[in-house]
Amino acid sequence: MKSTSNPVSLVAGLILYLFHYGDVAAQVFEEVSEAAGISYIQTREDFRPVVDFPYHLLSGGAAAADFDYDGWVDLFVTRMADPDILYRNTGIEKNGVIQFEDVSEAAGFTKATNTNGAIWVDIDKDGDLDIYVSTIYEQSYLLYVNQGDGSFKEQARVRGAALTSPRDHHGFSLSAGDFDKDGWTDIHTTEWLIDQTQPESVHHNVLLRNLGANAPGFFRNETASRGATLTGRDEGGGEFIAYGFTSNFADMDNDGWQDLVVVSDYKSSQIFWNDGDGTFTDGTATAGIQLEWAGMGSTIADYDGDGLLDWFVASQSDNALYRNNGDRTFTSKAVELGIDKTDWSWGTSWIDYDNDGDQDLMITNGLESHDGFYQISSEIDFTYLFRNDNGLFTNAAAELGVADDEAGKGLLTFDFDNDGDLDVFVVNNERRPFLYRNNSVNANQWLRVKLQGRVSTPAGYGAKLYLKAQADSEAIYQETIGGNNFLGQNESTHHFGLGPLTTRIHSLEIQWPSGITQRYQDLPTNRKLYITEPADIDFWLNKHFSKIQLEDNEIVGTEADPDKDGLNNLFEYAFARNPLTTDNDPGVVALQSRSPENGTLSFNYERTSNATDLRYHYEVSGDLTRWTDTPNENVTLQLVRTSIDGTETVQVTISHLEAGSQFVRIRASIQGAAE
Repeated sequence: MKSTSNPVSLVAGLILYLFHYGDVAAQVFEEVSEAAGISYIQTREDFRPVVDFPYHLLSGGAAAADFDYDGWVDLFVTRMADPDILYRNTGIEKNGVIQFEDVSEAAGFTKATNTNGAIWVDIDKDGDLDIYVSTIYEQSYLLYVNQGDGSFKEQARVRGAALTSPRDHHGFSLSAGDFDKDGWTDIHTTEWLIDQTQPESVHHNVLLRNLGANAPGFFRNETASRGATLTGRDEGGGEFIAYGFTSNFADMDNDGWQDLVVVSDYKSSQIFWNDGDGTFTDGTATAGIQLEWAGMGSTIADYDGDGLLDWFVASQSDNALYRNNGDRTFTSKAVELGIDKTDWSWGTSWIDYDNDGDQDLMITNGLESHDGFYQISSEIDFTYLFRNDNGLFTNAAAELGVADDEAGKGLLTFDFDNDGDLDVFVVNNERRPFLYRNNSVNANQWLRVKLQGRVSTPAGYGAKLYLKAQADSEAIYQETIGGNNFLGQNESTHHFGLGPLTTRIHSLEIQWPSGITQRYQDLPTNRKLYITEPADIDFWLNKHFSKIQLEDNEIVGTEADPDKDGLNNLFEYAFARNPLTTDNDPGVVALQSRSPENGTLSFNYERTSNATDLRYHYEVSGDLTRWTDTPNENVTLQLVRTSIDGTETVQVTISHLEAGSQFVRIRASIQGAAE
């Protein structure tokens, strides 16, 4: 009998990644950094470099991503005069807290450096995440290329990303995007206190263009030729100083092209509109921005639900919330909403911490000096968390358990314990960090969406997501934005709070930068979806088989197997595998979940009616490290419906699971292939 399983479901791109969802102790943030195994000092207090200005007092970076693709988000943290640290999330619970382990030595992060900003990004489209790092008191930046075995090799110079300069770098935040929509990830860097009139300034505050298919993961500094040079602030005497702190690629005018916004100190923030031809035009003069005195942090989201991206800038006592007017102008709402006064503010992020469907706002705060350069009181160091109640913002940090009174710098959000709510990591300058676990208890639902681009960048930078909870609901709009909030990179997964939704989700639409649109309807809540960008067979063949010489010099049809690995093109294409891999394991993890309470797990997918025979089998685990095969007869497949276009909807059901206590890993394999 022909199997009703088929990887075309993954061509459509939807993999359900189900998590157990249950009530927890209280609606509060709990500081668990040391309990989770994260314990380090960002900069030692005795670090006293001989410099004109103590840039290290402004430092403290971190970046979140699942670098080993095990389903648990990891952390990379930067340090001054000490090796950076890669904390791997083990997914294992100890004393009620998910544990991280320091894998820095095995990964190759052993050299003491003066690092600051960091960003995870797949620069070469090889399927794994690399990491780019800015520096202070150094003459080059660092690019660690993932070797695919858990280790990294520093290759910034050879790949054109070192930005080597005779003047020491004062590097801060980094941003990733795809400004020219060629499917390859570009990078923007920011630096503070750079004299733009000096020749070496060309390697500071830089737009790095990825050279793409001809040189994957190699970069060229194209700042000037693309029209992205920071103007800076006229300090008199012919000196124009750039004070860049944070930048982001984001489509602020909703024309399908990512613009570039740069937060800079001393009323010098800028916005560069993307002209759609690979160049930018500086639109700062007419945009209605540059209102904040000391712009430092940046976070972008559609906070008011009008389908346009808004821009919050953290500053020194005069934050700005630039509400997008839809005509390339902005109106600041910070004073009106009561979120303008937060003292020395740095890292910031929109965060729907309670999953009620609106955007709350978190801001780190403070500046301390231990060498007398700054005379700053530690009383202004508290972290702020503004709760959004139908557009009314209230600082609820103390009420919710956010009690960090150190000099906070970098901030990021991620779901480190996979429970469906957002946790927060704060880097404190010269101190230990704070990991705030979200213990929210409420009836609110959620959906998390992780994109995987093919024609577009691997992270899907610039993709637009529109979620409608119900048929008559306004769409919730998010864009895939890669960058720092000020020295903190959020995990790239999209998080949608849905409020007390009592039905299934009406629809989700993804508009990829490539022009491809995907639509899904009738989705479950409290799930994580992995959605892969579709690509046609020609794209797949050209990408992976263009250099293969065949006996008949021909590659045709979805059943062809030119690399002789036992898998046909359609199977490899659907699962986004590299067809040149020589291993004999055709299995691909399709779903991983906490087993449901009724002991039965099911999901639907679409397939074509003329597909190659496949089969599913599965394994179970209690700790995500040891897996046990189970009888295949516990898997049943049922044809649900056939559409007029020839596609079929199939339901896969797995029974006889141990209720609520196991993780399930489902793999698909071709009939008769080696296991």
